[in-house]
Amino acid sequence: SLCKCRVALKSIVIRSICRKKIIKNADFYVVHYSEIMDQYADAAEYFRTHMKVAGVAFIITIIQRTLLFSITYLVYRSLGLSGVSFFRIVTLQAMISAAADMLPLPGGMGISEKLFRSIMLPVFGKAILPGMVLSRSLSYYTELLLSALMTLVAHYAIGRKKNLRDMIRNGEGRAYRLGKGDISPSGRPPEDKEE
Repeated sequence: SLCKCRVALKSIVIRSICRKKIIKNADFYVVHYSEIMDQYADAAEYFRTHMKVAGVAFIITIIQRTLLFSITYLVYRSLGLSGVSFFRIVTLQAMISAAADMLPLPGGMGISEKLFRSIMLPVFGKAILPGMVLSRSLSYYTELLLSALMTLVAHYAIGRKKNLRDMIRNGEGRAYRLGKGDISPSGRPPEDKEE
């Protein structure tokens, strides 16, 4: 009954948004968002029944975020500054991140820099601009570029293998050499032809 109630609620919310002409194709969105909500419900159920996994994920996230926020401290020290503790800088950077994450901007662009200049000014003083550029470059833009690079590598590496498999299954193209003998477009070894 809880499941039926959830489905009905999803349908009512999406259809009411459609009536207000905010979105079109209510049936598509009911199905699409129902699948997304079901995935979230499944993930929540998994974590509820696997508390050890949830605990480990929480600890890994804390370590990851602390290391990410400590970049600002490393930039602070690399500029020859001292006098403010590691804990204070990491805490201030966490506050900047939390505030920027609440806004629907990609990567918090613009707002993160504004918050950094406002909040970190007493920490960095006259070195606020170089501190902001270095900290933001290392903590966001370098991460963004590395992620883009890894996405491209994965896209081409995985995409090529998938396309090759699809071509073989669909009988397109010529025979391919995959390392275990020749494969015909049908996916079967080619028949020996007498010449």
